[in-house]
Amino acid sequence: MPSTAGPYKQQGATLIVALVFLLILTVAGVTAVRLSTNSEHMASNSQFRGSAFQLAQSELKAQVFNMNTNVANRQPLLDAKARPLEATARYPERRAALGLAPRIAEANLTQATNTNSLGSVDCLLFGDGTSAEKFNCDQFELTTRSTLTSGAFSEQVGGLVMSTPK
Repeated sequence: MPSTAGPYKQQGATLIVALVFLLILTVAGVTAVRLSTNSEHMASNSQFRGSAFQLAQSELKAQVFNMNTNVANRQPLLDAKARPLEATARYPERRAALGLAPRIAEANLTQATNTNSLGSVDCLLFGDGTSAEKFNCDQFELTTRSTLTSGAFSEQVGGLVMSTPK
């Protein structure tokens, strides 16, 4: 009679154990690939958002620089001041937005810049440190939205004050 407790009864067990280990390693490898791909996507999205933020900031600075280089370039501000009121609780004298031509252009970029008039206030400016002159200070808000072709965008807001003597 053959013995039931010999090495011949466990011939298939090694194959089954090896296949289970192979399955576990395959699942671990697929999970690692998915995690690294997701990390790569998150890193590139973060880079695109950073680029959009920098482009929006640059556009705001370029718009302000353009308005400060020549008085004629301030015409959009005067046009925004003349637009109808769109009052809000925070800004009761807020005007309707007026679009400005973009100053920064790139192939993979869409820029949109608007200016709003936030109203006027009386202000004092000290010229020589001893005497103050009365001025009318018009307050404006510049809003820039930079959108990359990847879909990343950044919207930045900056303030601008234009003073005129009374």
